[in-house]
Amino acid sequence: SFDLILCLDVLEHLTYFRQEKAVSEINRILKPGGVFLCTIPNLAHFASRISFLFLGNLLHTSDVHRHIGDRPIREYLDIFKNKFTIIKRKGFFPTFLIISLLTVTIPSKVVWLHRLYNLTVAYPNWCFLNLVVCRKK
Repeated sequence: SFDLILCLDVLEHLTYFRQEKAVSEINRILKPGGVFLCTIPNLAHFASRISFLFLGNLLHTSDVHRHIGDRPIREYLDIFKNKFTIIKRKGFFPTFLIISLLTVTIPSKVVWLHRLYNLTVAYPNWCFLNLVVCRKK
């Protein structure tokens, strides 16, 4: 058994069924009170929601064959809540359209802006990536 388990950008590569099995296995091998730290992309990040609103499709976080278990962050959190207490969640890379386009096209000129909005408006539900820290019940 382990005091700490890291699962960094892994779950989205598993099918939905295997994601739940993986989280159950993490719970099984984690010591009582142990910490489970997970990073996962959020299919429902801000730009994806805007795309869905206007175009009717979500922006997948990667190729569908690579991220076969891509899902909105809320669905991951629901899986975690069955086994763990979520003690912290942090968002990274909010996907506001104009800032994201500037970051992709001229990154060296807007790195300061990228850092600023990651510090100030990185609401986890709007972000491309989430860090979730859980404790075993």
